[in-house]
Amino acid sequence: MKNNKGFIATTLIYSFLLLFATLVTVIISNYNYYRNTLNKYNKSINTALNTRINDKYITLYNEIGNSDFEKNNSWNLSNAYYSNPDNKETKKGGLRSLKFPNSTATVTSNKFNCYANRYYYVSYYVFTNGNVGNGTGNIGLFSENNSLIAGESINFVVVNYDNDYNLNWKKKGYLEKSDYNGQCQFRVNYSNNISNTIMHIDNVLVVDVTDIIKKSGVNGSDTLNISTSDQDKFLKNFSNDTKASKINYFSDYSVYSMDNLFINWN
Repeated sequence: MKNNKGFIATTLIYSFLLLFATLVTVIISNYNYYRNTLNKYNKSINTALNTRINDKYITLYNEIGNSDFEKNNSWNLSNAYYSNPDNKETKKGGLRSLKFPNSTATVTSNKFNCYANRYYYVSYYVFTNGNVGNGTGNIGLFSENNSLIAGESINFVVVNYDNDYNLNWKKKGYLEKSDYNGQCQFRVNYSNNISNTIMHIDNVLVVDVTDIIKKSGVNGSDTLNISTSDQDKFLKNFSNDTKASKINYFSDYSVYSMDNLFINWN
């Protein structure tokens, strides 16, 4: 009887070990299958998440180096200069701005590549203590052959000169579609012969916003042939500091949320 019990116990142990070995064999033989299946699911999930993130958020880059004029380099200055941080000279932010006296001046930024069939948003802040003339110069994004891509002729409204200079800054913004391939730069062609009149600019921004327009769903956005009225809407959304859809000044890069544009579009 004892021998029978021992035999049964031994049989059960061997059966258990055999079952365990079989299970281990099955798991090992199917490991690669399950691993590959899980990897496929993870890849699909990651792809879906990345697509959703890319559709919702756009990374923007400022093409202008030293765009806030805090460093004494990178800009080519002729009869213009950096404001003195030791004096109470006007600036939009930081310690310096770029100052233009009552004379002819030319200022150019670093060069960078521009591309045809791309939309560029250009903005800067300007301060004047009086009218610097009508059609006496221009300011904005220029091609290498000095052709204006996005900007305007200088014709600034009179701004009352005040001891608290920072109250008098005005933001200027432009949105244009480029038809030019080649080197570009931000440029100021300035001429002013009105005595005691000066101009400052600060916080210059030049951004390729093509991806924002493409993903907006606006009529013609897929081929980048939007209407003039829609282009004006984009500009108002980018430039209006009271809207969540605005593009704030930044020195290097910034992430733009498409949700803010959709909410503020109409």
